Amino acid sequence: GLIIFQWLLGATLPLGLYLVTKKVFHREAALITGLLTALYGPFLFYEGLLLKTSLEVALLPWWLLLMLRAFEYRRAKDFIFLGLLLGLLALIKGNNLIFLPMVLLLLLTTRELVLRKRLVLSGLCTLGVLIIILPVTLRNYVVAHDLVLTNYSFGLALYQGNWWGGDGSTALVPPFLRPDPRYEEMDAVGMAQAYTEKKLAPSEVSAFWTSKAFEEVSAAPGHFLGALWNKVLIFFNHSEFSDNYQYTYYRSEVWLLWLLPNFALVTLLGLLGVILTSSRSFWEQMRPGGAR
Repeated sequence: GLIIFQWLLGATLPLGLYLVTKKVFHREAALITGLLTALYGPFLFYEGLLLKTSLEVALLPWWLLLMLRAFEYRRAKDFIFLGLLLGLLALIKGNNLIFLPMVLLLLLTTRELVLRKRLVLSGLCTLGVLIIILPVTLRNYVVAHDLVLTNYSFGLALYQGNWWGGDGSTALVPPFLRPDPRYEEMDAVGMAQAYTEKKLAPSEVSAFWTSKAFEEVSAAPGHFLGALWNKVLIFFNHSEFSDNYQYTYYRSEVWLLWLLPNFALVTLLGLLGVILTSSRSFWEQMRPGGAR
C-alpha cells in the first residue's frame, strides 16, 4: 500500500516541476523540464524503493510552487499552508528547516508590504511549521526528557562529513562507527559518552559531535578544503557512493537505464541555464511584452 502511494505521489513530480518552471520562466522551458523529469533515470529507479527521500523529492516542487503563489498573492492562508507543508518536509528530513529563515528573510525585506503585515505573515508561516513538528518535539521530550525539535542526527552528520580521516565521501566513516543503520546511533552515543565520561542527553550528543567537527576543521583547515573540493568532484561525477541500492551499478546492468537522461545531462543543462539566467538580456526577454 505504501509503495503504491509513493508511486502516485512520484507521478506528480513532473507536473510540479512543470508548473514551477512555467511560473518562473515560460511554457517551452516548462515542457522540457517536465519531460526530463518524467524520463530521468534515478527518479524512475528509486521510485521502486520505499525511501523517505522519494517523498521529499516529490513534495519539494509543490512547496516551491506554493511559496511562489504565497509571495504573489500575499494572503494569510497561503503562508499558513506554506508553513504546514514545510513542517512535513522537516519531519522527512530535518535540514529542510533551513527554508524557514529564508522565507522569513524574503518576507521581512519585501518593501511593498507594511511592516505589520510582514510580521503577521512571518508569524503565520512559522506557526504552520510548529503545528506539524510540535507533536514530535513533545514526544521527544516525554521519551528522552530533552528538548529535541525533530531528531538529533545533525551533529553526527556534520562530523561524518568533515572528520579528520575522511575524504568528503560516505565511503570512509570514523573508525568507531559501524556503517549500519542498526548500530550507527548506538556507536555515536557510546563514543560521545565515553569521551566526556558522562551520560548525555540526545541534544548533548548532537552538540558534542558538532563541536568535534568544528574543532577538527579548525585544527586542519587544509584537509577541510581538500575534502570540500572532493565533495564537489563527487557531486559532478557520473558515479555515486550509496548505502542502499546503487543506481550506477544497476545502470550498467539494465540497458533501459542507459537510454534515460542521467545526472550528466541535467548538470550540463543546469550550468547552461545558470549562464543564460545571469545575463540581463535574458530577464528583459522574460518580462511581459519582452522580445521573444
